[in-house]
Amino acid sequence: MEKKAYPSSRVLLTAIRLSGAKNAVVANNTVRLKGKDIFSFFTSNSRTKAGQTTKPGNILVQNNAFYAEGMVAYPIRLFNGQIINKRGFELTKNRFSFSENSQITNYYRALVEVRLASQKLNLRENRIEDRGQKLGYLISAPAPLKELWLTKNTRNGKNWRNVRGEFLMKRVQ
Repeated sequence: MEKKAYPSSRVLLTAIRLSGAKNAVVANNTVRLKGKDIFSFFTSNSRTKAGQTTKPGNILVQNNAFYAEGMVAYPIRLFNGQIINKRGFELTKNRFSFSENSQITNYYRALVEVRLASQKLNLRENRIEDRGQKLGYLISAPAPLKELWLTKNTRNGKNWRNVRGEFLMKRVQ
């Protein structure tokens, strides 16, 4: 008998999803997710339509507040990011808040997962509130990430730079 990963009655929630988006800004939003079915706050992936694949690039996520209470699979999940106008994926001045009872269910318990090879990720001045100390890494990159920039990100009020993965160039400021 085949066992399903998720029951058919379960819907996995992704608050903001940009597939194949280029030159996009996600700003000044408040996202509150509660329950056992939170997949992600934000995800960006390539998109194939009529045989043509569009890869995301020049994506700016800034001044948003993300709150989770419950089980979160991948808070931020990124795929195939390309550099357009000197920017790949940039997350700046966002707030990520996890309740004391929240659970991060991805293997490395990472805030950001770079799932497929990407060109550039810039995390700057993000504030992470991890009351239950559930996060293990700021970033997990099991696929190559050409450039990683980290500037003044905090977890529970302290500088946080705990990363793992394949980085060709890492700059911490």
